[in-house]
Amino acid sequence: MSTMVLREFWFLLVTIISATCAMHSCLARPLMMARTSRMLVLVASPTPSLTYHGGPLMTVRHLRLHVLWYGTFSGVQQAAIRDFLASFQATDNGNGGREAPTVRQWWAMVRKYKDANGNPPAGRISLGMEFSDTAYSRGKNLSNADMADMVDALYMANRKTRSSSMYVVMTAEDVLVEDFCMNSCGTHEVTAGAKVPFVWVGNAGKQCPGLCAWPFAVEKYGPPGPPLTPPNGDPAADGMVINLALLLAGAATNPFASGYFQGDASVPLEAGSACQGQFGPGSYPGYAGQLQTESSSGASFNVVGLNDRYFLLPAIWNPSTKLCQTP
Repeated sequence: MSTMVLREFWFLLVTIISATCAMHSCLARPLMMARTSRMLVLVASPTPSLTYHGGPLMTVRHLRLHVLWYGTFSGVQQAAIRDFLASFQATDNGNGGREAPTVRQWWAMVRKYKDANGNPPAGRISLGMEFSDTAYSRGKNLSNADMADMVDALYMANRKTRSSSMYVVMTAEDVLVEDFCMNSCGTHEVTAGAKVPFVWVGNAGKQCPGLCAWPFAVEKYGPPGPPLTPPNGDPAADGMVINLALLLAGAATNPFASGYFQGDASVPLEAGSACQGQFGPGSYPGYAGQLQTESSSGASFNVVGLNDRYFLLPAIWNPSTKLCQTP
């Protein structure tokens, strides 16, 4: 069977599978709850076309990301995610002179979105405060409301984080979260109490690597093939970086379900999630695209960050060209 026929066969198969919410990659839609929320769910969109609905974007000058580590994470996992969040401000990619786009250049694509006054999302993003809950204070089975309540509590206890802030909740591999690995890899939401925007991403290392850590794990549904080598040595950590990037792009451009999205506000495609599974030129369902590889490890990446880090970040839907693009 020719390569083209194989591509068409798998594209048809993946399209059918995606109708039952079983795709490898994750897109954003809201939870059906009283508070505003967006869920990273497993659906597909072959022809994205996002529309601006007139609402606010995250246009603060300096957006600080405060991280709650819920449960136990390895040092490798925490270091990779910290360095990713710190890389948004890096002007020197720190990669020994190798030519590659930076995390900051990736975020510049998100800043192509503008609100009604012509203002883009935050130009400066930095890692703020960090909180650790290794005691699993709310247990190992969380609802989305549990996470929103934790964010509200942190927000009220740390008044200095109120201005220009977003919270990031990372749950460990042994934490069961509502809808995680069923139709969700993470969410971006607004809490019911203080109306605080936050992002949640789950560690899929043990629960569903083939769904939420692709392409660094064998895909559960779709074309067979070996996984890519993760640039930071941990499929779960590099999968979390991908999903975190998708959700940050969605939160910045559609924080209150009234910004940029395609379709019904309850099931939208957003800036990153509209480009599901696309990481480089020539991508198609089951194939991440043409990527750079690190010479010593063979790890796949498309951007670089601080501390000689390499990352694989998703394509962003460009509102100017109407295409999914990487930097």
